[in-house]
Amino acid sequence: MIQKIGIIGTGMVGTALAKAFKNSGFDVYINNRTHATALQLAEEMRITHFQNLETLNQVDMVVIAVKDDAITTVADQLLPFLDKQIVVHTSGTHSIDSLASIPCRGL
Repeated sequence: MIQKIGIIGTGMVGTALAKAFKNSGFDVYINNRTHATALQLAEEMRITHFQNLETLNQVDMVVIAVKDDAITTVADQLLPFLDKQIVVHTSGTHSIDSLASIPCRGL
């Protein structure tokens, strides 16, 4: 059962998803390449901010909500910290192939 969701990216999509997941009762963890931005959002929403990617070991699902041209790079960076988490991305233009390096992936 999915209870803890990690979101990578604090843009419009990542922020909207964080709010929706939190309002639906999920435990939300947020990360962004700009530490201060993620920390501010986490404080405002009362969710968990993380900087160390090892924190992903605590979540059930990871949402990659970054610019389309960064999805594959981010997915590759997350790979060493993933075990059995479901990993999804939010792009409407890129296929599942953007997550080819990750065993448990979906759209």
